[in-house]
Amino acid sequence: MCSFWNDWSWLMRELFVALTTGVITGIYSGLVVARVARFAGLQNEAKRLVQALDWIEGDAVIEALTIKGMERVNAQLALISSELFFLRHLAAGDALNRVASEFIQIIGRRRIGENFGKRHSGWQKTIREMRPNWHTILSLRPHV
Repeated sequence: MCSFWNDWSWLMRELFVALTTGVITGIYSGLVVARVARFAGLQNEAKRLVQALDWIEGDAVIEALTIKGMERVNAQLALISSELFFLRHLAAGDALNRVASEFIQIIGRRRIGENFGKRHSGWQKTIREMRPNWHTILSLRPHV
């Protein structure tokens, strides 16, 4: 009879350790997934904004509309890069700011210029290649 109670307490200790470990790892996994999803959401939003730009080279009316659209997109990119910096994805925020600085050059000239299609593809590639800061994502700090 005494042996049963000893085994029972051992079983309860093991169950407690297993449940505690499961809850802690579940919370940590959820935190990592939330951080990755937030980064991916910001990256996709930036990519979608750049992809939505329409242009026709040589058409003054469409070019003016393109520049107006670039002004709007530039403001949105500033907000997204600010959020990336807040989340400690510094390299991704810098990459987005480089794209925004090219937008500012075009907006300042009020002309989209030649090879806009090539630049447009380059901006998309830059945004697509942004990588999260894995140190931040795997950090135990609860900074989501």
